[in-house]
Amino acid sequence: MKRILIASMMVLSLAVGFSACKSMSQNDSAAKDLNATGDAAQGLPQGCRPLSSLGWIRTFRQALDGGKLQLRVGIANAVGHPRGDILYLTGFADRLDNHQPLFNAWTQAGFRVISFDYPSHGETCGSNINLYKFGDLAKLAGYVESITREDATRSLILAGWSTGGLLAARILQGLPYSGRPIAGAILFSPGIDVYPLVGEHGTVTQATLTNNPHPPHLGTITPTSPLATPLFAADLLLNATLSRSETLSTNIPVLVFSGGDTEDVYVKSASIRSWVLEQRSGLTPYGISCKGARHELDNELPPVGATVRSAAADFAAFVVKGTGSFAPSQAGPCAAY
Repeated sequence: MKRILIASMMVLSLAVGFSACKSMSQNDSAAKDLNATGDAAQGLPQGCRPLSSLGWIRTFRQALDGGKLQLRVGIANAVGHPRGDILYLTGFADRLDNHQPLFNAWTQAGFRVISFDYPSHGETCGSNINLYKFGDLAKLAGYVESITREDATRSLILAGWSTGGLLAARILQGLPYSGRPIAGAILFSPGIDVYPLVGEHGTVTQATLTNNPHPPHLGTITPTSPLATPLFAADLLLNATLSRSETLSTNIPVLVFSGGDTEDVYVKSASIRSWVLEQRSGLTPYGISCKGARHELDNELPPVGATVRSAAADFAAFVVKGTGSFAPSQAGPCAAY
């Protein structure tokens, strides 16, 4: 814990060198004003470009913060009548359309998938993520769930990768969230214990994210480093520390995936497994470890990527069924523990 707090202070000290950062009072007021102004807001923020045309997921922008933030939201419809909804929280430097194979696995299993790009990420434009804390992202998640809701009685599963996995864990641990009750959660390489310098010398690169030389990534990696968003990075480190000292809700099933101990250079896989065992009550949470895998598990080469996607779909089906036990899909280096 001392090491993480020291790292947090180091990251915070870098903030003074970024002239684009506003004062904390300005940041807080902008981040907490999450009142929607509608799709037809006048005067889009500088840098907003037309949305990409994607055949497999419907996207739109929702104006927030008086039009200063244009949040890209995506909805992938279930094949057939939806048996449940999945709200997916992306990683740092990630975007919702980087995960088409995973979303396809869920939609083909009968689940409707909702996601959004964080500020400064993907095709969300306007306000910088440095204006937002984890609590603000949790509010955004609840807001997105509410505006995309079709059926309030339908089961909702919360899923997240990396930073999104940490955010999901913090929501389960009580971070204010205004969406539908959560029936279950799926965490992919959650950032509950992160390296001080991630990726390649602090830079996020495709080669360090996955062994797959041709992952389904769209657009460039943005932001390229947590050091480019020092206020948000410091809050991430703080929430990672808090996540290890607080417990998950014991009344919902949770599945946690982790990669290789040395291959994942973003989060500490051994620490994630220890955290799962410490959090475990009965058979919750479940854990699957994939030896030799890098950070972006759902887009890894076979058999890892396919196994992770299959297990995630099976677990979602288990959650909405509400009875019985979960027997996770396992193949090659992926094994339950």
